[in-house]
Amino acid sequence: STHGLGDFTCLQRSGRSGRKGLSLLRCSGSATVAGFVEEHSVKGTLPGGNTLDLAVCVVAEIRGGKVTDIREYFDSAASADLAAALG
Repeated sequence: STHGLGDFTCLQRSGRSGRKGLSLLRCSGSATVAGFVEEHSVKGTLPGGNTLDLAVCVVAEIRGGKVTDIREYFDSAASADLAAALG
């Protein structure tokens, strides 16, 4: 079972991240027994002018058609400028 994979993955969000100046690119997702795994790249320009290029992996569990658990993994060194911008 795909657990409604199409309802939750980046396929519906590709190209937009909801944050001004950031884009969600190169998305791919795969169903798992308990939910889905999604890989995407977040790119953009941060408020200080630094460029963000961050590879992200999301692991989610779905029960009853709802996401019940989500874990997001990324390279902390690649996100240092983002962390500084968020203060």
